Amino acid sequence: TSTSTSTTASTTPSIPPQLRGAEIVQACVPDEVEQIQRVVRQWVDGDGVSLVLTSGGTGFMPRDVTPEALAPLLHRLAPNMVTQMAVQSLQVTPMAMLSRPVAGIRASSLIVALPGSPKGARECLSFVLPALGHALAQLASDTAAVASTHAAMQGLATTASSAAATSKSKSSCDCDHNAGAAAPAPAPAPA
Repeated sequence: TSTSTSTTASTTPSIPPQLRGAEIVQACVPDEVEQIQRVVRQWVDGDGVSLVLTSGGTGFMPRDVTPEALAPLLHRLAPNMVTQMAVQSLQVTPMAMLSRPVAGIRASSLIVALPGSPKGARECLSFVLPALGHALAQLASDTAAVASTHAAMQGLATTASSAAATSKSKSSCDCDHNAGAAAPAPAPAPA
């Protein structure tokens, strides 16, 4: 059976400051693919949760099925989040090579599978935390927040006007935020 509770991040221990104030929904779910999928689908598709963090089930034990449960639910993968967790974790312990993290996007929600050990989960969350706000802003199509982050990364002022200007210029990340927009008119030929 699944137990679900709801609280805010400000009252939940061990929640990073960057996530304070967010609504936190927790569930203890048996290591069964269908049950994990049912809870994640409900949170994402039913409740519109923007960030799902799972903990546990990413090891080599026969009942560690979280990656197998999450992978078919993901519409797009976030491989560099997985890489960041793996690279950083291997600097902490060689046992990190026995973890099978998964990260990706379903609809407009980010789903990240963290290790089951409290220490490992805290560490892996801290490794991806610097990018979570930007990722969630992108998924929410919050162009002002995305532009503000790009401006800050480029060392520019983050006023509303500079954020708007930045959103119209080439972004500082690898993604094309203007995909699908009409191409600019060609420059006139020299006389």
